[in-house]
This record gives sequence, structure tokens and C-alpha cells, in this order.
Amino acid sequence: MTLDVPQPMVTVVLAAGQGNRMRSTLPKPLHQIAGKPMIAHILDSAVAAGSAEDKIVAVVPSPETSPLSDWLAARYPEVLRVVQSNAEGTGAALRLGLEAIDPATHPHFAMLNADMPLLDGDTLARMRHVVIEGCLLGFVLFAPPNPEGYGRAIISSTETLPATSGVLPLKAIVEQKDATSEQRLATLCNSGLCCGNSALALQTLRTLQPSAVTNEYYVTELVAALHASGSTEAVAGVGGILPEETDSTIFLGVNTRADLAAAEAAWQQRQRLRWMEAGVTLVDPASVWFSADTVLQSDVTIEPHVIMRGKVCIESGANIRAFTVLDGGESGVHIGVSAEIGPFAHVRPGTKVGERARIGRFVETKNAELAAGAKVPHLAYVGDASVGEGANIGAGVITCNYDGVSKHRTTIGERAFVGSNAALVAPIAVGHDAYVGAGTVISENVAPGALALARAPMIVKEGYTPKSARDKRKAPPSPKATPHE
Repeated sequence: MTLDVPQPMVTVVLAAGQGNRMRSTLPKPLHQIAGKPMIAHILDSAVAAGSAEDKIVAVVPSPETSPLSDWLAARYPEVLRVVQSNAEGTGAALRLGLEAIDPATHPHFAMLNADMPLLDGDTLARMRHVVIEGCLLGFVLFAPPNPEGYGRAIISSTETLPATSGVLPLKAIVEQKDATSEQRLATLCNSGLCCGNSALALQTLRTLQPSAVTNEYYVTELVAALHASGSTEAVAGVGGILPEETDSTIFLGVNTRADLAAAEAAWQQRQRLRWMEAGVTLVDPASVWFSADTVLQSDVTIEPHVIMRGKVCIESGANIRAFTVLDGGESGVHIGVSAEIGPFAHVRPGTKVGERARIGRFVETKNAELAAGAKVPHLAYVGDASVGEGANIGAGVITCNYDGVSKHRTTIGERAFVGSNAALVAPIAVGHDAYVGAGTVISENVAPGALALARAPMIVKEGYTPKSARDKRKAPPSPKATPHE
């Protein structure tokens, strides 16, 4: 049988599972890896590997029982949502997804799982490639270090596929609980991903019978069903797909909190290697944690125990010192060329740090812009503020940005100097080249070049401490009695 498979593909993402082993009120697909929900990892990979004509269908629980459908509608409106009200297994879920799309417009499909957040675009592209070449039904196989719990792939050496590199003739997929001792010796396992011809898969799925034990329909039964159909063409088109990717962690599935931690660790390790290969120096790689939205340029140096969350962009030559948190959130953190951050700094959403600017020890910023060469060396809070080029913010300075109802902005001009322990009550502006004396509370604008001081007069009272108190402080402590005295 010769297939003329056009480019559009439907990707069906299975996300309706109960996830009971997570012991959580949050739907399993919304649990996060690197600050990003697992299903978002999958959807973004599918979009990156696909074309503009592709469709994505998510099979989700009922909105009455789970917030997942509403979450998808708000963040991925282009994804078609199909409700699976009852937990009837992967076969039933795939059938629902394929029924939502016309096979004539999307003749081939890929089935993904929402709890496999490490799946990469290269593997998805490989799935697309084999179905275009004529694989009617393919299951992605891999050789895990420990096959315990995985379905085993039974390969037939007597059956052949069309000449497709990396595809093996697949006779059956046997779940471990049903496998014989000989079958359990098989090294290739089912990853849980499959692809193929949409019309053939849908037709066959409608004929499957539920498991006598669980009363669920299983996608893996498609292999046996096609072999039992008696169609030589269908059997010849059933295969096991071997991706070129050798890192088996891409197939990690998350069912428990321990699985979630393992997936997070694997994702972080992959990113550490990625960024070091791109020219980033990690002094202690294992202690640095990235977010899914981290972007780094070459020659960035990151010291130990640095944590990145949300959108973080760091430009070339910047130095992020130890124990710093860059928390970009949705609005982001941007660190400019050759800037220095930390140690022990907390850089919060909306912060933009200019070239050669510095945020030092125990400094917190939020929604703040520091121009080139500006310095906040230590022990300060700069929130909702703009700090001009070359300005210096002393220790203990705070921008008083919140009046209990609304946030207000502080503007500090170029080369301005704000002395230690000053409080700037926003909305306020300190002009360029202005000085603010240490300990000053600024509640009015300071003109360019001016000196602002607001201190109560110092009072000194001689002889204030009574003589009896002075003598008591000077007296040596009484010796303590020892047990033998």
C-alpha cells in the first residue's frame, strides 16, 4: 500500500488521568517542572516540532471536576479541548481525540502524554518523519536502565516494514504483569508515545474490547488488533520507532511526587550541560537551578547556589554571585552586559539592570530599573523605582513605594547620591547630581544638584547616667562557687 501523507498532523495530548498517586487537589498536568506546568512543556514542544497547519487536541477531565480545561482555555486557546468524563483508559482517550478532527484534513496523528515533561522536539519530529514515510502505526521504543514496570516490545524478525531507518517490525507490546519470564528479558520498552494513520487508528480503536481486569481500553492493543485483522498491508505498517536521542530521561513519566522530583533533577541537569556548552560558566553546576524561561548569553558567570524563577535574561559578561535569587515571574528580570548581582541578592519581577550596574549584598529590587553604572551595593530595598546612570544608593536605603492602597514610583537621577538609611517616600524624584544625606526622610522632590537633609537636632546631656549605674557596670562579676567549696 502506497501512502501519500500530507504534512498536517493532529497531536492528541492525553491529560484526563486522575493522578491519584500525586495526593494533590491540583491536576497532575499542572504540577510544575522548572516553574512551568508539565502540560505546557508538552504543548510547547508539540508546537515547536509541528507546522502551522497542525492541530493539537487535549483530552481533559470535565470542567466540573477539574480546573485543567479552563486553564488551557485561558493560556492555549488554539488547543481543542475534548472531555473524557470517565476514566476508560488510553485507548478511549485517543479515540475521543481522533474523533474531534477530520482524518481527511489531518491524515496522521501523534499521541503524547501530559505527564512526560522532558519529551523533546527532536523525538516529535522523528514521529512525524516515520508516518510521512509510511508507518501506519508506530510506538516509540527505548531501552531504560531499569525496565521494571514498562511494557515490553516484542519484535518479529520475520516481518518487514517499508525502508524506514530506525523502525523495527513490532509484533506486540506486553504489559509487565502479563509478560512471561522470557518476554521480560526484552530490552526495548514502550515509552507510551505512538503515531500513525488517523483513519486506520480510529477504525481499529472502535473495535477494541476493554480489559477484563480494569474495564479500560488500552492503546497498546492496537498492535495485536492490526496483526489479528489479517491485513498484510496493515501488519507491514506496524513498527517500533527508535529515536536517535539516547538520553532515556526524555521518557520519564510523572505519577508521584518522587517522579516529579526526579524529572525536575533530570531537566535541571540537561539545562546545566546546555548552558555550559553555550559558553556560560557555572562554578558549581549542581547547585544552580534554572527556570524554563531562562535565557543566557555567552561569558555569563554564575556562582554557587543561584536560583532562577520565571522569565530571566542575562547578557554577556554578567556575574551572578552566590546565593542570589532571580525571580522574574511573568514580567521578567533582565540583567545587562557586565552587570554584577549579589551575593545574597533578591531580584524580583520587573527589574532591569543596565550595563555594568551593580546590585550587592542583601539587596532586594522589584519593578526597578537601574541604568548603566548605577550601584546599590548592600542592604537596600529598591522597589518601583528608576535609578539613573552612575547613581549610588547607600546601605539601608528604602524606597517607600506602598501607601497601603497603591504603589508609587521613585525616580533617582543620573549621578545622584543617596546616603545610608535614607527613606524616599514615593511618589518622589531626586534630581541628577543631587545628594541626600544619611538618615534623611525625603517626602518632597529634590532639585538637580541640591543637597537634602532632614534630621532632628542631636541632643547631648552630660551626666545623664546616674553614678550608681556607672559603678555597677564597672564592678567585676562575683566569682561562682565551685562544688567542693
